[in-house]
Amino acid sequence: MAIIEKLLGEIDIKNLELPIGYVEDGVVYKKCSIKEMDGFVEEAMLEPKVRENSGKMITELVFGILENIEGIPRINRDIVRKLTTIDRDFLVIAHFKEFLSDNGIAKWVENCPECGKPNEFERDLNELIVRYLTEDEPKEFTCDLYRGLIDKSGETHKKLTFILPNGEIQEKLSPVVKINQAQATSVLLQAITKRIGTKEPPFVLDTFKKLSTRDRNTVSKALTKLKFGVDVTYHGSCAYCTHEFTSTIPFISLMGE
Repeated sequence: MAIIEKLLGEIDIKNLELPIGYVEDGVVYKKCSIKEMDGFVEEAMLEPKVRENSGKMITELVFGILENIEGIPRINRDIVRKLTTIDRDFLVIAHFKEFLSDNGIAKWVENCPECGKPNEFERDLNELIVRYLTEDEPKEFTCDLYRGLIDKSGETHKKLTFILPNGEIQEKLSPVVKINQAQATSVLLQAITKRIGTKEPPFVLDTFKKLSTRDRNTVSKALTKLKFGVDVTYHGSCAYCTHEFTSTIPFISLMGE
């Protein structure tokens, strides 16, 4: 798999390249530019029905700042929703670095997972690595299941093919995650699965509830291991109990609230 790496600080805000790209009729569009958010975007993000869904907040923010995608006549919310979450996150982070940060520095507070006390952290976003999937690389990925899916005829299917989640899926998942993480996993798997062995969509939700926990975790880990886009992982040390931990920069701190 061909992956290109760049530092976020080396990227020209008026000549951006999406890590994955917007796909329409089999054509991949990657070149784009963004502009600074304004009061219209802020108000759209903070509408009550939008604010309660983080996926919808990202849709409104990206729709407001995405100036163009080269080759696409007009940007609308449907296009923004069809962008992968990797590309959407990339645009939000690039916007924060360029327009909302102090020389690219992000600051946030996170509680220590060991003692629970709040710690202040900061990171130079210019040093973050962005990983790009080349245009000609396939946008589908596979993983092998342990128990697999047993169909009505008794045949077992152990290879699952999935795609990257997009904004539509993100909006659908956001309210579910708050209530039931296991249910959110089922919804995610249903949304991203293209094939299980020889079986193809549509899949009912129960298909993924029937998968073993080990198989569900296998797919989730395979998705997490695809290190495209901006790597926002950081290693922290608690100022109170010295506990060391690994986490990710909280995304809400990069959305201009």
